[in-house]
Amino acid sequence: MVAGVGADRTRGVTSAARLEPADDRTAAWRVAAISAGSLVAAYAFLVLTPAGQVFDADTLGEIRELGVRADRVLNMVRELLLVGLIAYVAVLVVVALWQRRVRVAVTAVLMVVVTAALSTAAKGLLPRPAYEVAGYPWNTFPSDHMAATVSLLVAANWLLPGSLPARARTVSLAVTGLVSGWAQVATHAHRQSDVIGATLLAATVAAVAAATTGRKVVGSRRTLTLAPWTATVGLLVLLVWRTLGWPAGTWWAGIAGAELLVLAPLLLALGLRPGSRRPPRA
Repeated sequence: MVAGVGADRTRGVTSAARLEPADDRTAAWRVAAISAGSLVAAYAFLVLTPAGQVFDADTLGEIRELGVRADRVLNMVRELLLVGLIAYVAVLVVVALWQRRVRVAVTAVLMVVVTAALSTAAKGLLPRPAYEVAGYPWNTFPSDHMAATVSLLVAANWLLPGSLPARARTVSLAVTGLVSGWAQVATHAHRQSDVIGATLLAATVAAVAAATTGRKVVGSRRTLTLAPWTATVGLLVLLVWRTLGWPAGTWWAGIAGAELLVLAPLLLALGLRPGSRRPPRA
């Protein structure tokens, strides 16, 4: 009788364990490494080389031509998105603390603060060689505005109820990030490389934070797998567009390629979130 009860409990625990999401801390560290490496590569090419600066400036020029039509609106969107996200995440943090999800709430706040501090420091400290390329003569890499926006989106992803449909949550947050990135460039506030670098920086910090929360890391395989393919397609579109000499009427190709390169690290950042507490070691 006792043995039967013990066996039932064992089967129950085994079944529950199968329903628990796997701990994707290894995936989180992998995302951190890929994002950090891509960040260094983006800076090395787009900022430190003449070819990279020309490529960046030409892309910026095409996007600015379209964005100038709605400059005032996009400036408003750029600012309101950040302010609105700060308020939204603040509410989510309070709710999380009320629900005693203290560790996740505190880690989310620290992630936002660290990302903002690193982006501000990098923009002030990183050198930008002066080549004969049109554009701002000073360094603007990475965009601290975009870095803060992406980290707030990741914080919202962590703090929103897990019962919400994962696909709808990811799509809505990713679209918000893309709109913010577009606004940074179309309002002449930043180069496209600044937005890409900021998103990669935010993804790096988010992945490290997720791996060190003391909880299981839940990874979306579909989202994480889609990221490298998105980056590859975006890079190919921009390379073909530039090789063809930016044919008239094809501004949409520049926008599509640039936005795909922003979407890829966004997917990496949003593809991981803290899950349930990890069980203590035996």
